[in-house]
Amino acid sequence: MSRTRAGVWVLGALAATGVLVGVTALVGAGSKGSPASGRAATGAGATGTRTAAGTPTGTATMTTVQWLDSLPGATSATPMEPTVGDVTAEGRLTTAPSGVPPDVELRTARGLLLSWDSWSPTATDDEPIRSLGWLPPGADEVARVDTGILGPVLSSPDGDRYAYGVIDRTSPSRPRLRLVVRDAADDTVVAEHTSPGERSPLLGWNAAGLVLQSLEQDGLVNNVPLLWTPGSGRPRPVDGWPRGEWIVEDGTSTASGTDLVVVHGRNGERTAAVRPVTGGVPDAFLSHIVSLSRPDRWLWEGVLGGISPDGRYVLDVRDGQATPARRGVVLVSLASGEVTPLVPRAVRLSGRDGFYVVAWDDDRVTLDVHHAREADGDPQSALVECTVPAAQCRRVG
Repeated sequence: MSRTRAGVWVLGALAATGVLVGVTALVGAGSKGSPASGRAATGAGATGTRTAAGTPTGTATMTTVQWLDSLPGATSATPMEPTVGDVTAEGRLTTAPSGVPPDVELRTARGLLLSWDSWSPTATDDEPIRSLGWLPPGADEVARVDTGILGPVLSSPDGDRYAYGVIDRTSPSRPRLRLVVRDAADDTVVAEHTSPGERSPLLGWNAAGLVLQSLEQDGLVNNVPLLWTPGSGRPRPVDGWPRGEWIVEDGTSTASGTDLVVVHGRNGERTAAVRPVTGGVPDAFLSHIVSLSRPDRWLWEGVLGGISPDGRYVLDVRDGQATPARRGVVLVSLASGEVTPLVPRAVRLSGRDGFYVVAWDDDRVTLDVHHAREADGDPQSALVECTVPAAQCRRVG
């Protein structure tokens, strides 16, 4: 089970072009933002000294709230995407109750690529019609690109293209899904691919190409993924894919600068650097990282928090789903297996604490930390940015 929340790749596309404030990119080349403080965090109530990685020596413990309060940096809320207001079904910005908040899919010099609830004169009530279009800087109307039963949008690692699925119900008994790849500069259709059924085949987009789910003629899923370079022929199956291994289906679990993907299953073999998970975490939460060139060899095993775009580090997040003695948030080097605590080991993680990657570039990662200040209090959220791999952390929201 991936800990990276669905939709986070949108933040990566935004950060790559400077929209995000205080966060960096999970997918693709990221904005470096302002440099993280070189000062190690000092935990409230801790004793002893700190290592270069910010991990206290000694045996004192602190709560997650005390750790958050000890970090340098701002504590005010940080906007995670630009505020564009609501959009009418026709694509105009509005403050009227009839408007809906759009999703920001991509940002370039052209402006924001938005998707929003729309309408069609031929649609039935159960068809979730969406529109996709650009909002140029300073404009109050969206230039529509497409309308239909649209799926999520993925951006290429370099941000030059974007892809999405469109369900075609022309033949109700044999629906099809058309995958469209467009140039982000002028929306020219670069390539198309049609698959049976209504399930979007998009799994991710990294240096190896578009990673697609293989769908059978009856719409059922074949676990062997496909690789596709848009404009260069048909998608091809990944060679040597082990039976019973599945790529995580959230559009985020690829390292954009590599051919690495995140999988579930129990049929691969560990490399020498992989430390097996020895207990305290249910198997359902465990993921593995493999290379598309050698999909039978696990390069890492754990509870996925995120993977750096360059494929060098993984965030292993074991919070509420693990037994108390096994909880922790650490960076793992895929090359050596070296572990660096991102959250000091002196922090006692409660069952209500949660750590979610919202952005990552090659040298810093930003977490949304869910916590409660009182045992029975309402959950709260804080943004924490940490350098990679030094694990120097600060509050950014």
